[in-house]
This record gives sequence, structure tokens and C-alpha cells, in this order.
Amino acid sequence: MKRLPGRNLFFQPELDNGNIAVVTPRGTPVGIVWFRPTGRYTVEIEHLEINWAYQNTGLGEALLREFAANLLTLYPEARFVTGNATSQGIVRLLRKVFGPERDRANLFELPRRSPKDWISTRNRVHLRFRAPRESVAAWRLAGYLLEDE
Repeated sequence: MKRLPGRNLFFQPELDNGNIAVVTPRGTPVGIVWFRPTGRYTVEIEHLEINWAYQNTGLGEALLREFAANLLTLYPEARFVTGNATSQGIVRLLRKVFGPERDRANLFELPRRSPKDWISTRNRVHLRFRAPRESVAAWRLAGYLLEDE
């Protein structure tokens, strides 16, 4: 497991199952990102969730950056990252990690925070970003790739 810098939390990847979790030293999950390929060139972020006690601490960004760091290793032909957003906050977070989306989304209809019934809401925006194209060697040198257990 790889430790999150400056925290007593660890990444727990299950890359073959399409998820990366953040856990406490006792193994309690506090955040997770699920993803899956949806085509030859596209990987979709299906779900990003952070425990309420850990929200607004940068954990969501750390999870997305870990996903981005492993993307080309897992899916070498990936060109796009897609996902549905149910709040303006999620859109801002995705933009922070992946840059501007391919087709600028209209955020005026989205709430500032994800609604409690986010899973059933129809008020969402589908986003499409370019996958990071940095070389795998550069990521490995920077220490971002998950280490073998």
C-alpha cells in the first residue's frame, strides 16, 4: 500500500476490479473511486465517494490524481476520461485534476453540492476530459505509480 503524503491514510488499489480506496491504518475505507473502460479509448469514472468526516480535506483530489497516475498503465490506449457530475463542486474537482473538459458543460442547472439523493437525481451533466498523456516513466520517477504489494 502507498501512503498519502502527510497523512495517516493509505491507498488500497484493486486495479483489476476497477477501484482505488483510501483506508485508515486499520483498513477502514474513507474514500473510493470506481472506474471502468467504456470503449477502446474511453475510461469512465463511475463513482467517487468520500466519508463525510474527511470531506473538504483534499482526499477526493488525491484519489483522482492516483487514478490519473495509473490510467495509462491500466489502459494504454485511453484518450478520454468521462463521468457524470451531480454538483458544481464535482465539476470543479474534475477540472482541477484533468483540465478543461472537451465540451464545456452548462453548470447553471447543477446544485453547488451533491444532493442527498444523488444516485437517483436526473439533474446531472456528462463530462468528457482528455486523458493525461504524460509518459509512464515520468509518473514512475515522480513516485505516483502504485507499487506492487
